[in-house]
Amino acid sequence: VTEARQTSLHQTFIKSSAFQLALCHALGFGVVKDDLECRKLLDQFGLQRQDIEKEISAIKEIGSRALIFRDGLYIRERSRGHLREEQHSHQQYPKQDQLDEIIRGYQRELADLENVLGNTHVLINFLRFDLAHIFSIHGKWKEGEEEAQKLVETCFKSLGKENADSMMASRLLASTYQRQGRWAEAQALQTEELEIRQRTLGPRHPGTIDNMQHLASTLAELGRWAEAEELQTAAINANVDTFGPDHHVTLTSTTQLALTLIRQGKWQRAAEFEADNLDKKIKILGMHHPETLDSMSNLAIASQLPPQEKQLQLRSFVKMCQEVLGENHYDTLTSISNLASVLLEQGKLEEAEQLQRHIVNVSKETWGREHPDTLANLANFAQTMAGYTRWEEAEELLNEVLDVTKRTRGEDHPDTLTYMGNLAAVIASQGRENEADELLLALMKKKEGIFGPEHPSTLITIDNTVATFCDRKSWEMARKLCSTLVKRKTRVFGRDDPETLFSMSNLASIYTSLRLYEKAILLDSKVLYLGQHVLSREHHVILASMANLAVTYPLLGMHTEAKTFARPAMRIANELRGREIREMLPSFSELAIAFCSLGEYNAAKKFELQCVEASQRLYGQEHPSTLVAMTNLAKTYARQNEAAKAEKLNKKVLQANARVYGLKHPATLKIMEGLVSRFVFEKRWQEAKELQIHIVAAKKHFLGSENPETLNEIGDLAVMYRYLDCKEEAEPLEVHVMRMSKQVLGIDHEDTLNSMITLSSHYQHEKRWEEAVAIESQILEIRRRNYGLHHQGTLDSMMILSTSLYEQNETEKAQSLESELIEASITALGRDHPDTLLVMGSLASRLWQQSRFEEAERLELQVVESNLRVHGEEHSDTWSSMECLTVTYRSQGRIAKAEELEARVMGAKAKLDLLDVDVADNDDDVANSDEDAADNDEDAFDDEDWDSIGSEGSAGD
Repeated sequence: VTEARQTSLHQTFIKSSAFQLALCHALGFGVVKDDLECRKLLDQFGLQRQDIEKEISAIKEIGSRALIFRDGLYIRERSRGHLREEQHSHQQYPKQDQLDEIIRGYQRELADLENVLGNTHVLINFLRFDLAHIFSIHGKWKEGEEEAQKLVETCFKSLGKENADSMMASRLLASTYQRQGRWAEAQALQTEELEIRQRTLGPRHPGTIDNMQHLASTLAELGRWAEAEELQTAAINANVDTFGPDHHVTLTSTTQLALTLIRQGKWQRAAEFEADNLDKKIKILGMHHPETLDSMSNLAIASQLPPQEKQLQLRSFVKMCQEVLGENHYDTLTSISNLASVLLEQGKLEEAEQLQRHIVNVSKETWGREHPDTLANLANFAQTMAGYTRWEEAEELLNEVLDVTKRTRGEDHPDTLTYMGNLAAVIASQGRENEADELLLALMKKKEGIFGPEHPSTLITIDNTVATFCDRKSWEMARKLCSTLVKRKTRVFGRDDPETLFSMSNLASIYTSLRLYEKAILLDSKVLYLGQHVLSREHHVILASMANLAVTYPLLGMHTEAKTFARPAMRIANELRGREIREMLPSFSELAIAFCSLGEYNAAKKFELQCVEASQRLYGQEHPSTLVAMTNLAKTYARQNEAAKAEKLNKKVLQANARVYGLKHPATLKIMEGLVSRFVFEKRWQEAKELQIHIVAAKKHFLGSENPETLNEIGDLAVMYRYLDCKEEAEPLEVHVMRMSKQVLGIDHEDTLNSMITLSSHYQHEKRWEEAVAIESQILEIRRRNYGLHHQGTLDSMMILSTSLYEQNETEKAQSLESELIEASITALGRDHPDTLLVMGSLASRLWQQSRFEEAERLELQVVESNLRVHGEEHSDTWSSMECLTVTYRSQGRIAKAEELEARVMGAKAKLDLLDVDVADNDDDVANSDEDAADNDEDAFDDEDWDSIGSEGSAGD
């Protein structure tokens, strides 16, 4: 119309354009409704008002009918899936003020058109669909749901459920449910839509296939992985039949299946799909096409490359996205975020922080501070702050993110729950463990209520909570949760699924920490039995259970049994050398502990070296995992009396931690604790004390003086004062630890009990029997209540208390307690267990001292019979018990019996002396053999190898 005033356009064309513009003003369609402007145009070009009225009437006649395109090229190609409708993306409205203006425009236009055409007209539906979609993708979930709900009600009422527009409206509402984490509601709508599409359009129609993809993604969120994979595979097959294997629709559906596999940890299958996809996309779409870039990103994630290689790949990918899509494009920011995650994994906090800060700034500027993606980026940034121990900043950011997410997306949205978990971890890191526990338990209950107790998301939360309790050594809480987890995973996945077996192995490890050794052995044996049919022998769950067994058996004195698991595990480790063993590293550390307990330090050192070498390769020289592996190696050196190597390595690790994190970071303090342990082992009490004072001060600063970790460190400092004969400094610290542990952790907590045991043992040493008995009685009462009479901890407490009661001359109480202890030990450990025999011998000795010889004799006879049965006549324990019995016989005047027994002991000793002579003759040969073995030990770690730790290249054998 404007051009018509300046050019000689054909009058028919000019009038047509003016008429259409006047009609738009009359309706408010695309422009502000303005009757005055409409009349001006009509008058200017000689048009009639009644023509506008006729046109409006014709539009009204369309009414609620679907907006149908004329049959032709467009509708034909669209139905075949060759044309895709442009969606409102982040990039179309990159600024918040632009988005707000667009939304106001749509709302104004809807109001104007409803005023003229009514609220069920097809044009109203068309605009409402757009507005609901814009709301949803820009994080305005409630507004989007409200518009989508209106659209569904209108379409269902006027067009029926089987109309194409009705199904699109239903899909839109389902997508708003998805974005709010209301998966069950989304799934119900999508299932109904799929049934209609399959019945009316057929299984191969593009709309049907597209619906299958949407339903599959919802099923995956509900943890119904098998159904999701089945649907996605069917969608791929249908696309291949309809469009061909190389069509972009087919490739997109393949990418969706790959993402589902990635989420399940099926990395290899996902990588195979995406590698094939990427080759096709490069060939068809070109290297720089956005969909090609998507596949490159997915392949980088699925390939599970070592972090160093993945970092290089992602850097290249980021550069390509910046060149093709622009610095601030959504996909570019996603690629930068992935790179930051890998850098964090490698311990490169500074660069990761810079990248995340850039992402946050761009997000705020582009989408606004309350947009879901901005909040996600802020949460990632908070995690990095926590890595720097900038706890207060991290907590402040996460609280802000959590408050906004609750307000905009609801208390029960998955993102809300994720941020709750992140906040709990940050709070726990500051030592506010009770507060963190409340948040974690509330999170579990929420997930159970929203998703159900057996949903994968709920199970992951329980897994993480178990790990948190284990880190804090809250073993009883960890046991209860892990037992629940094993039961649920058994129901969901089956008892021989890797997920179930992994949790069973963890539970066995918790049993070991609770000194429930028989239970641990039973459960680990079950894992191996079930796992042998479904897992390879080098699977990390199998190796973890073998390592657990190798560690647990020696705690029962069963070293031969331990070797039957340690040896095969060592062979597996040798086979894995140089391969990707990220998940095996914890098991290797456990096996090193097992070999140390067996006295085989070279084997232990071999495992520790493999851990160091693998960590350097996977994570880099100064990553926390590498430094922990080096610390463990230092401990093994210390056990081999290679004190100089151990101390030098510990100092090297300490310097690296101080350089990366600072002197007060928890990782640095942990290394200091290792050095303190070394000093304590070497009885260098003054050096240990000076370092421990720094540790205590740092823990007080970061965690507070009442934090359980701080209290443990104060307790260790008290021990050092004791060894330095500074009792005046030690006792107030011990009393403080005990009182604060009761207050903070509760009297039933294991750390509280340990603090009470420490103090009572010092009272015993100082012969302050009354004070010792008061504390020991409390400990016994607690252990009886919590663990039962037959738990090893309860039995130990009974033994300790009985000793103190004897010293306090409360003989009757002591003997009554020892009698009860004998019965409990027989039930719990067996009549022949060394601890049972020790208690029986102790009570017999007390009875003998009171001249109650017959009672003493009955007990001593039982001890002798057990030792003969277990050890035979030529064992020192047997002789000792027989010698005690001879004394009792003599005290009873039964001299002949005593002499007969003494003769047996002398005969047994004489036999052993002859054996000793034979062994002595071979001593030189054995010693020479050992020296030769040491000279030829290919695993020996000389100075040159040692110096390579922390430098580039292999750590050496």
